[in-house]
Amino acid sequence: MKQVKSQIVYFLKQYGIIKLILFFALISFIFSSAYCKGSEFKSIKKYRQLRLEKLNQPRPVIHNNDGCDAYVYPVNPEFSQEFSIPNFLNIRSAGLKGTDVSTISYCSISSSFGQFTHKTKVGEFLTLTHNRPGVRNVVPEFVKLGTDPLEVTCKFAHENGFEFFWSNRINDVHDFGHRLEKPYERWSKLKTDHPEYLFGTIGEKLRYGKWSAVDFSFQEIRNLCIKYYTEVCENYDVDGIELDFFRHLHLFGNVARGDVATHEQLDMMTDMVIQIRRMTERVGMKKGKPILVLVRIPDSSEYCKCVGIDIERWMAKGLLDLVVGSDYFRLNPWRYLVELGHKYGVKVYAGLSEPRVAAEHPLLVRFQNPVSRARCAAAWQAGVDGLYIFNEYNTRSRYLSEIGSAGKLKHKDKLYFATYLYKDPKTYLKDGDNYFTLPLLLPSYPTVIGSDPKIFSLEIGDEEATAKIALILYLQKSGQVAIKAEINGFPLKYMKSTEDGLYVYEVSSGIIKQGENFLRVSCDLNQKLLKLLDAAILFHRNADDRDTEKLVSTCFEK
Repeated sequence: MKQVKSQIVYFLKQYGIIKLILFFALISFIFSSAYCKGSEFKSIKKYRQLRLEKLNQPRPVIHNNDGCDAYVYPVNPEFSQEFSIPNFLNIRSAGLKGTDVSTISYCSISSSFGQFTHKTKVGEFLTLTHNRPGVRNVVPEFVKLGTDPLEVTCKFAHENGFEFFWSNRINDVHDFGHRLEKPYERWSKLKTDHPEYLFGTIGEKLRYGKWSAVDFSFQEIRNLCIKYYTEVCENYDVDGIELDFFRHLHLFGNVARGDVATHEQLDMMTDMVIQIRRMTERVGMKKGKPILVLVRIPDSSEYCKCVGIDIERWMAKGLLDLVVGSDYFRLNPWRYLVELGHKYGVKVYAGLSEPRVAAEHPLLVRFQNPVSRARCAAAWQAGVDGLYIFNEYNTRSRYLSEIGSAGKLKHKDKLYFATYLYKDPKTYLKDGDNYFTLPLLLPSYPTVIGSDPKIFSLEIGDEEATAKIALILYLQKSGQVAIKAEINGFPLKYMKSTEDGLYVYEVSSGIIKQGENFLRVSCDLNQKLLKLLDAAILFHRNADDRDTEKLVSTCFEK
């Protein structure tokens, strides 16, 4: 204290009162800056506040890239910094510029478990040569240039204003075809050295899973998963990480044999997610940059819990920032997951995977722009926070520039279906189909109609009242038949039919409402039973929309 007083007297004598004031102002500034810096990088409260601010920033569309742009790169004798990296980015990433996509979630392969196309010391660096015709793995060429696909794509994303996530498929089993006499090209050393970690023996058939999946009952597997995420967060400039549980949905071997996950197993997975969350906070605070956590899951908390994902508990404990619902199948209307996520402050995204529907009518193909618009419009109407696009390899698809908000979609032609995609939920869980609350109507899964009506729900977005609207039924052709159709209790006027089984009905303005609509289909008592293959509703407003030109002509022209 005496020393401080002597310093003050010294300054008064030597420099005067003005310089003393400046001296104390400088000291105050230094301490103030140090405090602010400490609160930003060392205070968990401040970090979480910044993470919340980051979470609340708009990110309308997330695009998942499965990483095959490097692993199945077109055959090319040259690979250089100047030419080939731009060519690599041009395959998918560059096409996203100018679209409504705000976030790129890049998966660096992750199949077999722990194999990656990014530089890793914890897992296996996927630098192998494969023999697929017309393509090659160019990861070794990236290595020669001192980089890798994850780093290059991350840099591209940030230079072009995109947010960047790393996506990891928790238990991808593309390798289940592996056999000793014909090894799978990406069969991992881990699975060779530790067959005890696997669901079953080579080639074993399991009713609700694949033998090559790793079993998360093993602490070693959970620890490895945590290390994979830690390594990426520490070494790459990611804005977030994705825990992709749905590609593929295998966690425990006993579930694959017909059981449900035990309380102990649920605790195992919860503990793993807790550790991953804590790691993102530790690394994020060190870097001075919040790291968000996204999970991709089935859109049913009950179904999730049976396979080992205690999703509502994870939400309640604040372990997640974003949740993406749906992949191979969807179990509930979009509002189900929206209400669940928003209850805990979690952002909810509609997971829009590519439809894998066979034997479609050529005018009712689901993988086309009007259908993508319809799916997105219905999701926005239900209150989702954004859209998540999976397995869209053509990043120059028109719809990617039209889906960033409900307002943008309002003036576009759309084709809505009762069912957009289907894979049997029993693929992963015994009696998994019991969790379906949505209708199931596809050419590969038709329904028989008779005098007893069949009722289907269709989710509709916020549509223009001026649109022309038509209901289209696709029946197994059996001569001229009398089919009755109603929407929301209003009978529809039959307009026409085609020789290949399309029946078109006029839908008057005011019958369709936003959200769920109910279609009722039946036939006369004396009419023989018929197979209904599909049902769709066309909204036509844009006369210049070539995507729907043939369908519009079929529906509305005499």
